[in-house]
Amino acid sequence: MKNMVKLFGVIALVAVIGLSFAGCDTGGGGGTSHTPAPSGPAAPKTTTYTWDAGDDSYKLEITEASESRAVYTPKSGDSYVLTITLKAGGTKKSSGTVIVSSSGNESIFTLTLTPANSSTTFTVTVTTTATNVIVTGMGGTITLEDGKTEAAPATVTPVKELKTFELKAEKFPNIECWTNGIKLSDLSAYTPKKGDKLEFKISGEMKEPLKWFSAGLHSRLDEAPWIIWLGGPTDPYIREIPATFKDYTFKIDIENDPSDKGSVYVFINNVLWQVGDGDNSDWKHESGFRVKDSDVGKVKATISNFRISFVGKTP
Repeated sequence: MKNMVKLFGVIALVAVIGLSFAGCDTGGGGGTSHTPAPSGPAAPKTTTYTWDAGDDSYKLEITEASESRAVYTPKSGDSYVLTITLKAGGTKKSSGTVIVSSSGNESIFTLTLTPANSSTTFTVTVTTTATNVIVTGMGGTITLEDGKTEAAPATVTPVKELKTFELKAEKFPNIECWTNGIKLSDLSAYTPKKGDKLEFKISGEMKEPLKWFSAGLHSRLDEAPWIIWLGGPTDPYIREIPATFKDYTFKIDIENDPSDKGSVYVFINNVLWQVGDGDNSDWKHESGFRVKDSDVGKVKATISNFRISFVGKTP
């Protein structure tokens, strides 16, 4: 099946040229939201980081200490609200003030958070990637608004959140599908390497299930076509996911070493029709549906409340 990677090359090329994330980004690490007042000083700006730890989800909102029209970057004296959403249901919160510091590495900063009801601080480590700012660590003891305390989780997983994620129809000689992607650097500071096995999780809601789902990773080589690696825990190419899915896991094996490591994308595909070439010329996938010429470039499926995370490398 290694020659299968060639079949998906053209998907990546077209999708990157016109990559579109329809809808509004709700966070996922370092996103800034700014709603100006009709007149006078601008409203205080807020930046939001989202991540998972264990079975729970975390959202940290930092609001600037004073109103300003300057481009916002979190700074000492800002306020924070940390919301922990429990898998079992319910939420917990901690709120207070922020101190921002750096150890000398320009891409890594520490946010020291002091709860309003305690002098005991805890820390959140943020890392700047090529395209995002993500939470990569926590430490200390969190004091919640009800006075209870808990240890900060030792391991965190950055999450990218989108209110809507659109899959658009694409049609090529070897494959017809609905597709869209997200830069790997939006999810992690990880550098892709040949031989690594990667694990991802996605969540979302849609009107109908993706019946011919596949996922992939690709990069453009210096003087070579786009390449893509596919993966999944059961069938590595085509399988169904329900209309509403939570922490749906897929795995990708990297079979080639990308030279352009900064432009690696994670793709979500709904493959309607595909034929093989070379050693796999007899291979064919047919769903019973095809992409019409008039539908190319049109949105065919929208995933609402979309969340994606790079869990990490697996054995």
